Amino acid sequence: MDEIFIYGIGLIGMFIILFYWYLNSVSISSILGKLKEKNKNTFEPQESRILSEDDLNSFPQLIQNYLRKIGAVGKEIPYNFKLNFIGNFRIDKQKPFMPIKAVQFNYLPEPTRLFAMKLYMFKIVTMVGEHEHHQGKGFFGGKLLRYIKLFNVRGKEIDIGDLTTFLNDCMLLSPAGLVYLQDRLEWKELSESMLSLTLTYKNLSVEATLFFDQEGLLSDFSTTDRFYEEQQADGSKIWVRREWRTPILDYERINDELRIKRAKATWKLPDEDFEYADFTVQSIQYNEPSSK
Repeated sequence: MDEIFIYGIGLIGMFIILFYWYLNSVSISSILGKLKEKNKNTFEPQESRILSEDDLNSFPQLIQNYLRKIGAVGKEIPYNFKLNFIGNFRIDKQKPFMPIKAVQFNYLPEPTRLFAMKLYMFKIVTMVGEHEHHQGKGFFGGKLLRYIKLFNVRGKEIDIGDLTTFLNDCMLLSPAGLVYLQDRLEWKELSESMLSLTLTYKNLSVEATLFFDQEGLLSDFSTTDRFYEEQQADGSKIWVRREWRTPILDYERINDELRIKRAKATWKLPDEDFEYADFTVQSIQYNEPSSK
């Protein structure tokens, strides 16, 4: 009888372990694949183009110098990219950082950003987040253990914030792809090392300030076209425009091109800076078939 009892306890324990593994084993690549399948009619392949010196003439001098410095001239212009990265993330100033993995797909001719990430809470429980910006509309959702819905956010603030993040992606990860956005961009030189950039798409218009170092490399990106969820005195939360910055910490050379390796994301709040993310690029593929 004791052996049967012990055997039964063992089976129950094994079932619990397998069920726990199933809940935590959700694939962010599969989430991204579903987002891409949903929007696949947008992702038309573009004719292969090489970035030339003539292409640079439509950009301000700081951008021209940046594209030359990273080795983009003479290379194929990216019209999409798929990104894998790891890092640390926290959802509140009082909370600890959590390790994350993320995968992302951007399509530049028709501004689209699809993003999925997995956070490891307490190192044993996973939370999955997904972002979608398509046709000027944004969405941000999160689930715990595959099925428990934590939030599902839409609205004007998300639309604007996600388009701003798309612009940030372009500047940090695919600046040569700005060629596909030229008709939607406006530039204003602010100094020898700063310029402002405005992207207009659908009924949205977002603006950022770009900072360049002495070598001509992009060093920081600042905007107030993102919204921070701020708690009020009565306990309620509202979306508030706050400055958002992504200082670049490191570049790496891959063959004869310089690419961003590591960056941070920080909210500039009235009382203090809130650094909430630190990302390291693992891999990036340009002009990949949208079916992958």
